Parts: sequence; C-alpha cells; structure tokens
Amino acid sequence: MVQVKTFRVVGYVYAALNIIMSITEAIICLGSFGSEYENNTVLALKSIFALFCFAFAIMLVIGIKREKIEYIIVYRIFVIFRSICGLVYMVINSLILIVDNGNDPSTGKVLLGVFLLALAIVLLLSVFAFELWVLEGIKRYVEQPETEIVKVPSVTQV
Repeated sequence: MVQVKTFRVVGYVYAALNIIMSITEAIICLGSFGSEYENNTVLALKSIFALFCFAFAIMLVIGIKREKIEYIIVYRIFVIFRSICGLVYMVINSLILIVDNGNDPSTGKVLLGVFLLALAIVLLLSVFAFELWVLEGIKRYVEQPETEIVKVPSVTQV
C-alpha cells in the first residue's frame, strides 16, 4: 500500500508527463498538416484534443497545489472521456485495417489484426486503470485533513 502523501509527488509526475505528451502530440499533428498520407481533419481534431489534454493537465497541477478536490474530479471525468474516445478511435481504425486486409485470404493478416486489436484493448484498459488509481490516490491526498503537531510542555517533578 502506497502512503497517501506520496500521491502528491506521483500526481505532479503524472501531470508533467501528460503535459509533455500533449505538447508533443500537438507539435506532431501541426507538423503533419498538408501531408498526402494524413487526413487534415483528423489532424486538426487530434491537435485540438491534445490542447484540451494540456489544459486539463494544468488544471490537475493547480488542483494538487491548491488542494481543490473539484479540479481533480473534473480531471477524472476528462480521463474517462479521453479513454473512451481513444478506445473508440482505436477500434474503428483497427476494424478498417482488418476489413481492408480481409480481401487477401492467403495471409494471416486478419487473425493478426484481431489479435493486435485485443492486445491493444487490454493495454489501453490497463493504462486507464492505472490512471484512475493515481487519481484516486491524489483525491485521497487532497481529502485528508491536515494533522497538526501540538507540542505538550513537559512537566518536571519538583
């Protein structure tokens, strides 16, 4: 069992990683505009979504620093929404690839595609569970009351 106080540091590291990943994703998407291999509409949506991830990660940092439980709850709702969107996007793209490769029965691409899709779903759900665990720890850290250390004067016998 992890101590509740350590979730403060874990939360800052988690938020910093989210900030770095969202900035990186936005830069990659913005750099890929005009490419013949990428759909510009999808790139625009990805970059906007990356900016939302950046904003919510900043909100998480503020929530930890100021110990605002409301910010952490809103961020948790965003993580659930983000994970559902990511899962749906991944499944749709994978199914499109599986159907495209289904026309060639001589290779095992369909079976491999289904296996990789199942593996990706398991990995995504594992990351999602880890994120919820971290956010629950941060929430417990913020909710815990501050304990004050009171010094009692010592009594000496005469």
